[in-house]
Amino acid sequence: MSMRKFFTLSILAVALPAAGVSAAPAGPWPAGAASGWRVRDVTADTAFVAPGRSGAVPGLGLRLIAGRRRGAVWTSACTVVDATGRDRAVTLAFCVALDAVGWRWWDDPQRARIVAGAKLFANITEGFYGTLHMGSRYPLAVLDNGSEAVCLAAPLQPARAVRFVYDPAARELRAEFDFGLSPLPQRFPSRADAVVIAYRVPPQWAFRQALARYYDLFADDLRRRAGEGGTLLTKSPLVPIERPEDFFFTWHDFGEGEISMAGVDRQRGVQSFLYREPQTDWRTLREDGAGGALARTYENYLAQLEEDARRGDRESQAALVSAVVRADGRYDLYLEPIAWTTQAPFGLNASPDVPTTGYGDWPNKAQFVFERGRKLLGWNGAPTSMRGMFYDSMEGWGNLMNYRREHWRTTQFPLSFDRTNANRVCLFNMWGNVAFAKAISAALRSHGQLLMGNDAFRLTWYHMPFVDIPGREVTGDEADGSGPESDELYLFFRSMAGRRPFWTLLNDRYDDAGKIERYFQHSLFYGIFPSMFHAPEAGSPWYWGTPAYYDRDRPLFRKYVPLLRRLDKAGWEPVPWATVEPKTVRLERFGRAAAGNLAFTLHNTSGSDANVRLALQLAGLGIREVTSATEWLAGIPVSVSRPRAGGIDLQLKLPANGYAAIGVETDERP
Repeated sequence: MSMRKFFTLSILAVALPAAGVSAAPAGPWPAGAASGWRVRDVTADTAFVAPGRSGAVPGLGLRLIAGRRRGAVWTSACTVVDATGRDRAVTLAFCVALDAVGWRWWDDPQRARIVAGAKLFANITEGFYGTLHMGSRYPLAVLDNGSEAVCLAAPLQPARAVRFVYDPAARELRAEFDFGLSPLPQRFPSRADAVVIAYRVPPQWAFRQALARYYDLFADDLRRRAGEGGTLLTKSPLVPIERPEDFFFTWHDFGEGEISMAGVDRQRGVQSFLYREPQTDWRTLREDGAGGALARTYENYLAQLEEDARRGDRESQAALVSAVVRADGRYDLYLEPIAWTTQAPFGLNASPDVPTTGYGDWPNKAQFVFERGRKLLGWNGAPTSMRGMFYDSMEGWGNLMNYRREHWRTTQFPLSFDRTNANRVCLFNMWGNVAFAKAISAALRSHGQLLMGNDAFRLTWYHMPFVDIPGREVTGDEADGSGPESDELYLFFRSMAGRRPFWTLLNDRYDDAGKIERYFQHSLFYGIFPSMFHAPEAGSPWYWGTPAYYDRDRPLFRKYVPLLRRLDKAGWEPVPWATVEPKTVRLERFGRAAAGNLAFTLHNTSGSDANVRLALQLAGLGIREVTSATEWLAGIPVSVSRPRAGGIDLQLKLPANGYAAIGVETDERP
């Protein structure tokens, strides 16, 4: 049975023995490290409690059904079951008794901390657009002690919000899952389930080694389906842009009102994507009957939405069926000012499972999008020039907590609870976004088409299996490496995309040409395709509608995009099998010697010039001999020497805050 098939099975259908914290070592832990499942009542603020031999949890009215699997990777699954029939907030945790004080806790592929003190070690998304999410940013956690490294991870499917922590005071590694339990969900009444996997990796580059192993375990989910990457043209028409070939346009997204753009795209070899944002319904407030302006109120927007639905507008009907209900009983509607529009969005549950019972022939929002897609994407057999769908704001409105109990009945994901509202049980709206992504991705792939996604990976990893061409809008300090979290963000983009292409859209002012080139250089370092949108200020010009901007930057596209295509085709490799000095220089690797496309990118993060030594580990890279190396940006040879057995050094000079891309020729051939 494949890993993917195993994880998509419902563990509720499998009779598994009860298991608490085991007395004997199990899994890939150091000798003596016991492990097992425990649970706590969040509302009562209890400690984590282990079940008895029968699976019953003393004093909590809960039962755990747990079991372990051995196969391609060590796996443990557990279902928590409520016996009271009430709505409850619980945290189910897989716990490993592990004395890791003095070990290294890895926050991401680049950053590690020595475990000490009493505070929890974690890398979590705490605030999520106003909501306390408290979920780990990466789907895995890694600890190493210099001689061995252990990884605790969550499978890609079915996605669960998990929080990996190491607790030095308790000497414990945990994977914590926050669940709401209610008798309402039809798929899992009064219960919720979770799965963890675990494995060991070499300690050198421990997190990167764990990430590479994770890619292998879920290779089918993360398979690259897109062809050659390039520049994204968003919304703007291609026709007015002179010599568009200079910009290497590869992808173009637009709404159904501009569907005629697909014909021009086809002639130019550009792939067309139909724009959709299924988790929202944006509304323009009409005038009153006398021609006067209506007040921007919830009541006026809702009245017009209901009026349009009664008149037969299917998109309005879908919005009412799928609208998220907040804790106060009102539909979610964002009424704060938005710089680039006067519209206001209703937040929707985008899941195809949203029930339509009692609404006649009204569709839910996902059904409406599929209806339109059958015609516009050619699923009805009609000829089409469309390459796929552009899913905007994939994480957007995912922070909403949905109290619409009829939506709970049909959800395919467990419920959660609202930390900002007395831990009340609710439905995390992100699961509607993920359910839509899964469904639309399957439909597109069945027609040989692709899913492009904006905001695929900013704060969470849940969309990893579904989006073929992920991307994200960025601001200037993120884009050019000057912001404090820029490298963390870009490394997260790169890690979640793996070998799939990733693009960014710069949302900022474009007046500083120097910042624009640094944006291209920073993108090159991570193998990410840069493009532009518009500045966030009201009335700001669209980049691709402003020749003064794109003509100025035309040489940058001509210089950097071909190099990015080389890196993208080679594919990012998380484990570099190379080290670099001085330590202020960053390093990433692309390609493999056996494929004849090995390359490295460098970034001197120091404000001083640096004499750089890049030391290649021949065995790890699968190299017998380096025949030559070239720095692509300057087009000059790089010094090659063999100062030690099993290693080759490349030496070059990098200016302060400078970048380099080095192609390495070896005597290996594809």
